[in-house]
Amino acid sequence: ASDNVQRIPIVKRLIATVVLSAALLLPGAVSAQQGAGDFEFPPEFIEALQKEVGTLRMDAMQSTIQLEAGEASTFWAIYEQYLIDLENIVGGRAELIRDYIVQFNEMTDDQAIAMGQRAIQMRMDQMALTSRYFDRIAKEVSGLTAGQFYQIENQVQMLIDLRLAMELP
Repeated sequence: ASDNVQRIPIVKRLIATVVLSAALLLPGAVSAQQGAGDFEFPPEFIEALQKEVGTLRMDAMQSTIQLEAGEASTFWAIYEQYLIDLENIVGGRAELIRDYIVQFNEMTDDQAIAMGQRAIQMRMDQMALTSRYFDRIAKEVSGLTAGQFYQIENQVQMLIDLRLAMELP
């Protein structure tokens, strides 16, 4: 019972961080009501997307993870490397979004299949990376910290996916 009492503040902090970050994530990208043909893809969009997503991830992790004494330096070193490796995997997400928006009104079946395969491969690579880092955190820090890492990363990814879905045609 005391374990559940301790976890409630973690969930509340995560929810608060996610709600606040949602208001900031991808401001002015493309509205679902706006037609894809009307959308002008600003060059700054990719940089803003990557920066906002990175900030959201770090803010959510910093505000919700609970580390025992002596765990912080090891965890944060691992997490920073995770973010670098993650960017290498999902760096193509903005390019995929751009392709989707540009081709939306005239997309062929073959283009849709190719984009779907790119998105699926990116998600599979991301899950494999998260799994490797989960195992590493469990080994080098603790199983509880690894569980928190996964829970927070999973919730943040769902928020990112939801926000993107709301913004794209």
